Amino acid sequence: MRQTIGIAITGLFVILMLTGCEWNTADSVGPEATNDTGTNGGQTYLDKTAIRDDAGKDTNNAVDAAIEWAKKYAKASAKCDQLLQENRQLRQKQLTHQQQVTTLKSELNSAEKELAQANTMLLEMKTELEKWKTNILGFRNEMRQSQKAQLDALVRIMTLIGGEVVEKPTAAKPATKTTDDKEEKTGGKT
Repeated sequence: MRQTIGIAITGLFVILMLTGCEWNTADSVGPEATNDTGTNGGQTYLDKTAIRDDAGKDTNNAVDAAIEWAKKYAKASAKCDQLLQENRQLRQKQLTHQQQVTTLKSELNSAEKELAQANTMLLEMKTELEKWKTNILGFRNEMRQSQKAQLDALVRIMTLIGGEVVEKPTAAKPATKTTDDKEEKTGGKT
């Protein structure tokens, strides 16, 4: 703030020097020198140096212009400070967002790795399940075949012992031959 005031005062002095204002010298002794109503038609020194518009009316004199410019400079300086503060805040937000992005990227990479591993595991499980299904279905067929072989063997044993085998009426094929059929083939010899 002190720096801003110092710059404003320095700017004021520069503007005063550029507009033609001078310090009192030994030649001018005070108010009497400025109130000289000689050949100038009653105009004072400041009236001669005042800025006039196109209509001939006086506008602000140099001091007022310098004060006005100092006020504008102060406003611009305050606006600049405000914008710098906003810039700092936005940069801080940007840094926090960049940190969050870095963290989220690492989490995303780890999640992608886990997903790839889970996908591989699911594919392996699927192939194992397919193998298990084929094994179970194959085992069922093997079990049916072995049970059928056992039943055939039982029927043969029963016929050898002399038991009678009753065929099911719903079966399309006879499972075993009866003893009468065997006797017919062998000619009654056992």
